[in-house]
Amino acid sequence: GGSSSQTGVGGKDGKDKADPYSGTNLKSLVIELDYGVVGVASAGPDFYVIALADSTVQHGALTGRLRSLGSHVREALSQLD
Repeated sequence: GGSSSQTGVGGKDGKDKADPYSGTNLKSLVIELDYGVVGVASAGPDFYVIALADSTVQHGALTGRLRSLGSHVREALSQLD
């Protein structure tokens, strides 16, 4: 068994004008499984970063780190355009 939580912040229409990728439905996702935790965060419209962690990890800390990493990856990928 497991549990999951999805987080996202945006305006009333679900889009934040400061973030061009805020239209994506998935900002981050943390799934708690019997053997550990899987975290996923958006790194652009077609990219995600994924982390595997021990089951003792704090979900908020994992989410914050994933979002920060996703932002850095998004910035690096934008330079390839």
